[in-house]
Amino acid sequence: MELRIVETASSTNDAAKALAKSGAGHGDAVLAYRQTAGRGRMGRQFASPAGGVYLSVVLRPTAPLSELLHLTPVLAVAACDAVEAVCGVRPRCKWVNDLLLGGKKLAGILVESAGDALVAGIGVNVNTAPDAFPAELRGIATSLAAETGRESDRELLARELARRFADACDTAISAQRVWMDRYRADCVTVGRRVTAGELEGLAVSVADDGALLVETADGPVPIRTGEAQVAKL
Repeated sequence: MELRIVETASSTNDAAKALAKSGAGHGDAVLAYRQTAGRGRMGRQFASPAGGVYLSVVLRPTAPLSELLHLTPVLAVAACDAVEAVCGVRPRCKWVNDLLLGGKKLAGILVESAGDALVAGIGVNVNTAPDAFPAELRGIATSLAAETGRESDRELLARELARRFADACDTAISAQRVWMDRYRADCVTVGRRVTAGELEGLAVSVADDGALLVETADGPVPIRTGEAQVAKL
């Protein structure tokens, strides 16, 4: 596995897609310490201030993509494992692709296709100063440094994330129930009231395929796409 490091990138997912299409191997990754055009789910802009880790990993799963609908939750657990191993604190997961620490957003994950491969991007606020966040995020985002009172080695964390992402992809099918049991244990969304579009109810579990199960007046409804807004964290 090769890690390419740049100070600034427009989007590490775009850089990793180019690598994938040129033959990069499973687990090869691009690390930037700042992005100028980072993006999140549903085409949103992803704030990428200085002090963070912006990493995208080329994944070459052997299973069909139709069997990997749960990959984002699996990668979320792998990311929690990496942060805990390197930084000594364990984030929690907010369905479907966010990591939280101290009740605030620490990281976001975005998985995209790249020809016959996948690219898994993650942005982690590592040594980000509180005033580096855009004004609209300062009350809802945090960093590892802010929560632990110490700086972390960003390259070491990036290498651990890349390794664990590749390993998680390799075992996403064979250990699906194990991964999803761990995700359910880490997920702060379960047990809270959520809204998803016009649907509102209590999030009661996460299915093995990654769908959020919401109990409504008409019975349980699986949510597989979009977002679920949590009433209060």
